[in-house]
Amino acid sequence: MAAMMEAAMQGTMPQLPDWYWGGMFFSFMDIYPMGAMDLFGTTEFFGYNMDYPWFINGPIIFCWFILLSGMTFLASLIALNRKDI
Repeated sequence: MAAMMEAAMQGTMPQLPDWYWGGMFFSFMDIYPMGAMDLFGTTEFFGYNMDYPWFINGPIIFCWFILLSGMTFLASLIALNRKDI
């Protein structure tokens, strides 16, 4: 961890491990910017080179986002059908 912080302070971004990108992949807040960066072909962000692993690409992010949105919608339908509004 200290080596990563030292490299970041010198202006070079170390290669982040795949588990870090996997954690970001499961977050609604982080998945949208990753998809936008892939869609527009952005490889550098604030001077740091963003090297994504193989599972971070536009089609997979789009399918994952649709799946998460659909599951959330179905869960809300099930929850609201049980309550008298």
